[in-house]
Amino acid sequence: MKVSLPASIALGLASLFSVYHLVLAVASLQRVQDVGPVIACMVLYAAATGTALFVPGKVLPVWTACFSLATAIMMPLVAAPVVDLAKGPGSATWWIAAVGTLMVVLVVRGRGPFAWQGSCSSPCTRSPGPVSMRSAHSGCSAAWPGSRSPRCSPSP
Repeated sequence: MKVSLPASIALGLASLFSVYHLVLAVASLQRVQDVGPVIACMVLYAAATGTALFVPGKVLPVWTACFSLATAIMMPLVAAPVVDLAKGPGSATWWIAAVGTLMVVLVVRGRGPFAWQGSCSSPCTRSPGPVSMRSAHSGCSAAWPGSRSPRCSPSP
């Protein structure tokens, strides 16, 4: 049985989730040591998501996919060092889900390889899928199932 969803519905849901991630980011500002990097990530995420969602055309232009990929890589690197995890991460790690949402938008807009790389390149994402995602200190190279390139590997 094949189930499909119109792209407009998927993109509408992605825009709602994106707004939700930004609300979580605002709510978590009191739990970070320095709000500057988190606000910078919020602006970067809003810009990347906005362009990925609203640039015209069925297939996303490569420049927008590259911008989204760079955002997915940079957000954890910039925001993670300022999060206070003494009381548990809570919503202070909002960018983990935000990266996932942004990568879903890339897939829906026809840029799956960029999304694949963005999911694997982010130092904070993990998935039980065909490629297990790396932890913050391990090497990673995205690989399509069946290819001969290295897979993501866990930290020693």
